Amino acid sequence: ATLTAVDGKALALRRWLPDGPPRAVIQVVHGMAEHSGRYERFATAAAVAGFAVVADDHRGHGETSSLPEERGYFADDHGWDTAVEDMHTVLKALREAHPGLPVFFLGHSMGSLLGRDFITRYGQDLAGADQGGGILGRQDEPAEQEGQHDAGDAGVQLEAAWGGGGEELRGGINKR
Repeated sequence: ATLTAVDGKALALRRWLPDGPPRAVIQVVHGMAEHSGRYERFATAAAVAGFAVVADDHRGHGETSSLPEERGYFADDHGWDTAVEDMHTVLKALREAHPGLPVFFLGHSMGSLLGRDFITRYGQDLAGADQGGGILGRQDEPAEQEGQHDAGDAGVQLEAAWGGGGEELRGGINKR
């Protein structure tokens, strides 16, 4: 599936849906030199637990990038802002497709860094956020900040918010 960005660029999307009505939505944002398909195990486990999961491939990544010279490249001007606005386009589409459902954000590595900016702009539209694999902070500081948890705790946080499903989600995140 694809979604059209504000400038007309087609963003590749992957969706994982539960068998019944979802109880919440998770927007996954991948890291540098990755693609949304890397989150298949987590997303499948989340869908089994009743969550709708959607992840796009950033510009210059995965199926959104069709030419070798595009790999890792966001845009000529304001590339970072363009990527954040693409994430907002995905969020708006999620909220339209699943009205009234809470949306959680899960960002990994570069996705967690983009996510910090995204949340400062659009966090009011999210029920929660989980950032993992970022490069900010010191090794001796706790990984958790208010409203942010290590990606290994995503299932625990969603379980606390929605009752049940955490064990399946932790299994999906931690399996290698």
